[in-house]
Amino acid sequence: MSRVQLNNDVNTNNNNNKILLTDAEICNFIETGYHIIPIEKDYSQSHHDRIGDSIVNMWNLNGQSQFKSGNNIYPAVPELSTILHSPHFAGAVESILGEEYVLHAHRALHVAKIDQSFHQDTPEGHGPYRLHRPKFIMVMYYPYGSTFEMGPTAILPNGSYLQVNPDERVALGKSQGKLLGLTETKLNTLKTGQAFAVMIHFHIWHRGTKRLIEEFTKEHPARPMVKFQFFTTHIPTKPTWNHNPKFLPFPNATLTNPMLNVWRSIYNWMKGGKIYNNSILNAHDDDKKVIPIRAPVKVRTIDQLLYLFNMKETYTEKERIGAAYAIGAALHDDNQDISYSRKAKIFEMLKEIMITDYSKNMMPETRKEWMAVDNGDRQIALHRATIWALAESGDAAIPILLPLLRHKSFPVASRAAIAIGEGIETVNLNIVKEIGKLMERLQIAVEQGGKPINERTGKVVSDEDMKNMWRRSIKLSSKYYKFDFTIRKESLGISLVSQAIWGIAQRIVYNKNGKCAEKLIDICLKYISQDNVYLTTTTRQNMCYALLTFAKANFIMSNEQQNAIYTAMESISKTDDDRYTMATAYYVLHYLNSWKMLEEAEKKGEDLAILQRFQNQHELKMVEMRWCPITHGGAPF
Repeated sequence: MSRVQLNNDVNTNNNNNKILLTDAEICNFIETGYHIIPIEKDYSQSHHDRIGDSIVNMWNLNGQSQFKSGNNIYPAVPELSTILHSPHFAGAVESILGEEYVLHAHRALHVAKIDQSFHQDTPEGHGPYRLHRPKFIMVMYYPYGSTFEMGPTAILPNGSYLQVNPDERVALGKSQGKLLGLTETKLNTLKTGQAFAVMIHFHIWHRGTKRLIEEFTKEHPARPMVKFQFFTTHIPTKPTWNHNPKFLPFPNATLTNPMLNVWRSIYNWMKGGKIYNNSILNAHDDDKKVIPIRAPVKVRTIDQLLYLFNMKETYTEKERIGAAYAIGAALHDDNQDISYSRKAKIFEMLKEIMITDYSKNMMPETRKEWMAVDNGDRQIALHRATIWALAESGDAAIPILLPLLRHKSFPVASRAAIAIGEGIETVNLNIVKEIGKLMERLQIAVEQGGKPINERTGKVVSDEDMKNMWRRSIKLSSKYYKFDFTIRKESLGISLVSQAIWGIAQRIVYNKNGKCAEKLIDICLKYISQDNVYLTTTTRQNMCYALLTFAKANFIMSNEQQNAIYTAMESISKTDDDRYTMATAYYVLHYLNSWKMLEEAEKKGEDLAILQRFQNQHELKMVEMRWCPITHGGAPF
């Protein structure tokens, strides 16, 4: 691996005038899930109006279809680049994701028209498990602003880390968030001509609201909103905002708020990638003390936390998730307040929850829904909370999780993989090898599980149909096809494990573990080919994300692997049938070329700074702006 290092000039987001967020703004984002970016301070309203006019003109050319522009909205309106690289916009994104953030290939135009239901997005090609730490964010840009009559976006602040049962989503919308103890907020301006942008946690509950005035007027024109996605390729090593070491996070939060555990953990992770945070909990093992169940987190006993963890009612999701984080902190090796024997018993309890199939007594449709989203009733909520408890305990959970990777139940093994991907602190070769073996088992099971049946014709899907359908991912194809139960859960499992692999790749770079990097790269290359019709889009995309993490950090150890990655990415970038995998491949190729160019320049004694600036201004901008074709047709220009 070369000793040449990219300086900040090569960063696509480099801007010496970036306005970074403060500690208070970071805490507010973690807590509420959103931050209003004051872009009106960077450009006059006339600039935003010109951008809005260009967007609306394109929308009219497309027959007022917001879908035809698709990902092309960015290159079609190149002035949008001025917004993405403006001081407050770039500074806000960097503050959350760090200097090495990447613009995702997916972007979209939304013009307010009808009422939507509350929903949580999943990043294109990532998932299906929703993560708490901000590895992905969205930014929604409104060049004209949005009056109440124009149909503003509505969000549920403080709900980014909360889930509901699948059959309760309609009720959540009708209650305007009250089902989870949340209150709807509409992101509207008092009048038109007040441009703004809002940065949101990727999993915040949100919806579009109905336009109240049918005709477009000067006071209430069409309400275009352009949505951008960004992600980070690394685990933070330091605060990337305007940080004051003496700042006390979440000063206004009450100690009895269960979500304080989650917020403090995420804040601590963003400061430097650490899992354990002793500010969360000093849970003790003195069960003789009589302490109110709603007492401050720091004085609750571990038994009280376990009680909150197991509560049945949906509205206790906050209590359950908060208790999960506190239990995880109590189990961490750095916490000495709980005895070793007590920790062992709690780990066994969490293991029992992980391996129990609570879906056996469900109705078939409920079971199918659960397998689709891993997000069913209280028992499935326990699975989710247990993953976070084990992830928060860091390396202490590895003796429990590693054997579960070999469990005969693929849902169990997949949950263990997610916990490792989020909680691992020190990666070793044994962990990487076990992840590789699990991928092999899942691949074989998917291939042997049979093919889905077209419900309209009753015929088994052909290989060609299978290839086209599978690539669109499970979420999309399940609308039209009836899956054999085995193939469905295994395909979900392989997507989950691939998601964990990207998390492990980031920790490997954080640990600077070259041997583990080599082994994991081999695994990624094995499950990235588009010729394998049984690989879901999510699987292949996460493998590309992992390779991007290694390429961006210049952490590819051998020339042989560099050549193998280059060959694979070059093929994908030219012929792949998934636009987002293709776009990520372009990013990987960019960084491989960058490192190679800089190494050659160093040998020749050339000015690296000039070359890096050139690379930033030209090649990477082309990668960002690149149009990725979509199946329903592109814009007519």
